[in-house]
Amino acid sequence: MSDSELQDQLMILDKLTAHQALNDELQSLDDLLGELQEEEAAATAPAPLVPPEPT
Repeated sequence: MSDSELQDQLMILDKLTAHQALNDELQSLDDLLGELQEEEAAATAPAPLVPPEPT
């Protein structure tokens, strides 16, 4: 394998690594967004109705 072929292969691997890192970061951000949306939904949900205590 010539030096230029090796460099081409290394560039391809570098791009794939960068692409995977971006995918991982997007997945982490998506997970965080989901957690925040769940917290927001729980915070804005109406309080459950509590029946009056018998007297």
